Amino acid sequence: MTVEQVLADSNPEDVGQDLQQLGKLAVPLWQYELSEIPIQQQHLITEFYYYGVESNNTIFSNPPLSSRLPRGNNNPSFVPTGEPHKVMLFRVEVGVPLFAFNGMRDLESAYLDPNKVFKHLHRNWTNLPNLIPQEDDGGALRWFALALAPDPYKLIVNQRRQYSVYTDQAKKLEDQVLPLGGDRKSAFKAFKSNLRLIKEITEKIERITHQDKDKAKVVLENYTNHLNQVLNGGKVDAQIKEQVEMEIQEIEAYLEDLDVII
Repeated sequence: MTVEQVLADSNPEDVGQDLQQLGKLAVPLWQYELSEIPIQQQHLITEFYYYGVESNNTIFSNPPLSSRLPRGNNNPSFVPTGEPHKVMLFRVEVGVPLFAFNGMRDLESAYLDPNKVFKHLHRNWTNLPNLIPQEDDGGALRWFALALAPDPYKLIVNQRRQYSVYTDQAKKLEDQVLPLGGDRKSAFKAFKSNLRLIKEITEKIERITHQDKDKAKVVLENYTNHLNQVLNGGKVDAQIKEQVEMEIQEIEAYLEDLDVII
């Protein structure tokens, strides 16, 4: 007897359980975190089910077994194999972004390890975008970038490889500055997690800007030109370069808003 003849003579409920087990065995070996994918993009993930059966004339295409077949977003497809004693299932899942795969964060951490020595195969690797997209910071990057600008801003400073911010929260600390981190990325991470600090710095920056808008425009334009020159020098770490490029974009957007207001 063929496997389909055996299944046709069996209890449909039992066959349904066997088919569900087949569906579990056919799950892709890799896994991903759905929470890593933006909600508005999750609908792009599509799953297809391909069943290898003896011929096109299969019992799985008709009730009662057709309703018990594991399936994806669409009806399953049947592929004749000429094999009477096997039923195979091939599952395909498309639309899953690489950054959602399990272990990608760990790979990124290992990649950024400053103690590792390796060479890139692509000569322009520093211009490649980061595989893992930047998290939405709620607008914090704009105020962080502006606070790093020189006088009359200069609310965040980098001294002796330590980023610190002048804030009312540091009144009881020595020098009245609050440490943020030893590098630009860690400093921004600490900054964006402090909502009170973001609000305070935002108000201070707006006050500084509107005291003399013309001066503010000149200072910020010169500052972005300086940052671009530093980046073009090719000596900035790839991850830091990506953040600085986004900081420049935020400052330029701020300047555009000033042009509209003035």
